[in-house]
Amino acid sequence: MSNVSNALIVEKETPTRILVVEDDPQMAKFISFKLGYLGYEVVGHASNESMAIQLAKELHPDLILMDIILDNDDDGIETANKILAFTDVPIVYLTAQEDDAVFQRAKITKPFGYLLKPFNDRDLNLVVETATYRQDQKVKLSRALEDARSIINSSFVMIISLNREDKIVEYNQAAEWELGYPYEEVRGRSILEFLSHSEDLLFIKENIARGKRCQLEIEFKHQSGKILNCLLSLSLLKDSHDNNNGILMISY
Repeated sequence: MSNVSNALIVEKETPTRILVVEDDPQMAKFISFKLGYLGYEVVGHASNESMAIQLAKELHPDLILMDIILDNDDDGIETANKILAFTDVPIVYLTAQEDDAVFQRAKITKPFGYLLKPFNDRDLNLVVETATYRQDQKVKLSRALEDARSIINSSFVMIISLNREDKIVEYNQAAEWELGYPYEEVRGRSILEFLSHSEDLLFIKENIARGKRCQLEIEFKHQSGKILNCLLSLSLLKDSHDNNNGILMISY
């Protein structure tokens, strides 16, 4: 047995379940052994695209270690892309070459990490732990956003938020009732398309430029074609670095 620090072995109440996609049987056994030693559960092994897709559907792994070059001349990046079409499982790529062109291609699938062969136990443990941590944070953020949207939708006042490009990000049910447009129709579109007077947006920005909340009467275009006069509370949205990140509109 190789020299492995006991600090690397993590006891887990529910071990991370990993699907190994590797065309070399010896390498697959080696990786599976190392993962088991480090406290992870290997739920399956695939050597080509069709096997990887089938096992990903059947086993629902927590993470996939994906070799970039597979059996039958299958491409690991393409395989990952097909898997990500039906699940958001985090994927870590295995590769023996530091090829920038390959990395650029792989970036499209937004991988959670890369593992260069040959690797040691610490490298393997670190990339898996980092990937699972990122996935946990992603899930928590998604749930927090869902909770926030639920709260926003429960409000009886119109709430609209814009990003820095003046495009609609949030648009609650009260806004749907007031303006007549469904959320799916307005999300990502410029607020200018729904203002009766386009110059009002500049007026809004001038009034909140100092970072203070203000109240303004703004005319919106209702879906029916009517003009709707709304008294709005307007404020700047800030990011974690206190930079302007958009505008929040709340009706009275």
